[in-house]
Amino acid sequence: MSRFRGFECYRVDEDLELASGLAAGFIGVVAVHYSDAYRRLDSTGLTAESLGPGNHAVGVQDLRIQRGELQYDSFNSHGRSYGQDGCNWISWRRHLAESVRYHAFYLIRSASADPQADNPPVPKR
Repeated sequence: MSRFRGFECYRVDEDLELASGLAAGFIGVVAVHYSDAYRRLDSTGLTAESLGPGNHAVGVQDLRIQRGELQYDSFNSHGRSYGQDGCNWISWRRHLAESVRYHAFYLIRSASADPQADNPPVPKR
């Protein structure tokens, strides 16, 4: 049996596909190229440009339009001390345009709990 199961998942290859899925309530999983630049955020929380083949998976949970471009609210495995309460904003052009050529990006609406993790208890009825 697999450890994780996604019940409604779609692969995305383009900026507007990712934006549409997030607007419809999905969570995204994408690859970014984590570098020294990726750790720098501007005053709006946008991460400095960091294009590359991708070396780190992150989740995306929301979107906004700022500076004339779609930007995605990203969360990662670096904890809440990273960025702004554990999150940062990324864009397709500045962060994802290169890594999408090497990795599959997904939208996931629902998934199973990790059977090996410390999941919250299931309420008794």
